[in-house]
Amino acid sequence: MTFDEKTQYIQTIEEFNLRNHFECKSIYFDRGHHTCLAPMLKQDHWLNKHVIAQIIQPIVIMNPAISIKTLVAKIKTFMNYTPPYKKIWLAKQRVLEMIHGN
Repeated sequence: MTFDEKTQYIQTIEEFNLRNHFECKSIYFDRGHHTCLAPMLKQDHWLNKHVIAQIIQPIVIMNPAISIKTLVAKIKTFMNYTPPYKKIWLAKQRVLEMIHGN
């Protein structure tokens, strides 16, 4: 897999970790090397409205009237995690702002 930009790489890694509920903690040494300590269960604060907005953007573009409950179900299926209703609502509002402007 190749990436044109660093942000695409970072986003792909974050999405993989979110889907699998992993967090990699790193220790940085004097020489700049790092070691992953252990994968840990992800907390809900890692799945913020910006990440959710990127995930639901294609769905909301196709159907702007989609319900929040339906989006929660899609995120649950995609990420194996049920985010709070408020986070999905905020993410949907963000996508609608991106589509139509503020």
